[in-house]
Amino acid sequence: MAAAIEWDRLRGHDPTSPADLLTIEATAVTGFEEAAASEVAENFGIDSENVVKAQGRVLFDIAKERVEEASNN
Repeated sequence: MAAAIEWDRLRGHDPTSPADLLTIEATAVTGFEEAAASEVAENFGIDSENVVKAQGRVLFDIAKERVEEASNN
């Protein structure tokens, strides 16, 4: 059974967090979560320690405008 996601490390999913803070969940091939976390860190400028890794996925908080910037590139 997969380990539980460390939701306490994420804030964007919390209704009391700022409206422009989002929690993004992305799927990854099981075993490649570390590589996916590195890609998130590189592409979004997020410290890889702030990327939550779970079996087959990575989760991270990001400001809404950063997502919009990335989608325009």
